[in-house]
Amino acid sequence: DPNLVTGERESTNVPGQALYLMNNGFVLRRGDVMAQRLFKEAQETQEAEERIRLAFKLAYGRKATTLEVEQANGFLWSFTAAAVRKGEERRKAGFKALSAFCQALLVSAEFRYLN
Repeated sequence: DPNLVTGERESTNVPGQALYLMNNGFVLRRGDVMAQRLFKEAQETQEAEERIRLAFKLAYGRKATTLEVEQANGFLWSFTAAAVRKGEERRKAGFKALSAFCQALLVSAEFRYLN
């Protein structure tokens, strides 16, 4: 009803907005920068879980849940394995996987909206 007064505007987003953000060059570069930081701060000899935990802390300011760590680890493993099968060097494939993971964190609704 347009005659009612509301103190808060409804927020919406449409798939096009998320797709634009996901494919935006700025976001792609920020994903690379975040992945580089994760490689530096969570030493390469450490498990991927350490990088995942650090990524959640940097992006969301909170600890990752056990399920989130498991799912992220599965994504990183699958992405890297697929890239290696296509002829990508393992180290480079691992970085690309981490960068894609960081990009996903940066375009997530949790990152975009304050609670």
